[in-house]
Amino acid sequence: MGHAMKALASLAFAMLVMVGVAPAGDVQVQMLTNRTHGYEIGYPSDWKAGQPDGLDYAFLSHDNSTLCFAQGQEIPELAKISNADLQRELSQPLGEQFWNDIFFSEIPGTRYLNVTAMTDHPGKWPVQIVIATAMPVIDGKAEDTTFVGMATFKSGTSYLVMCMAPTAQFKANTDGIGAILSTFRIFK
Repeated sequence: MGHAMKALASLAFAMLVMVGVAPAGDVQVQMLTNRTHGYEIGYPSDWKAGQPDGLDYAFLSHDNSTLCFAQGQEIPELAKISNADLQRELSQPLGEQFWNDIFFSEIPGTRYLNVTAMTDHPGKWPVQIVIATAMPVIDGKAEDTTFVGMATFKSGTSYLVMCMAPTAQFKANTDGIGAILSTFRIFK
């Protein structure tokens, strides 16, 4: 593993720790409540927030380098699975194939740095965590991008929160990303 990849892996591990145990901390957040899908999420007050078509929320960092989004979706097949069974399954890593299936399948060059389950998420419900790099095509050019996200399922609903930034700029907004991921709460 090259020096740059070791540094990125170290940053990814530190990010995972931060997401798991750190509340919003010194980052001032604005909270949003999504009653349709039964969750709330915060975002740094110096970031822009919007509700673009196809997403519940999108957040753009103050320097325009980091994009995060949150999406809830009703899935009728999930409603047939008890929350106790979902909680048990979500408490163990679902692996890279899970992340390929729900997000990364069409993003070229995906490399997983960390895929794990987090049973002690501040939202009090287990989540799947991913840290990956990939080369999405942005404005006709492949861009080395770092992704940090989480997914979970409860009461017939799937939830996905994903943040991404050019790898060279990713570190600048880890506090904001941590605030977004750590303030996510399901209330249904």
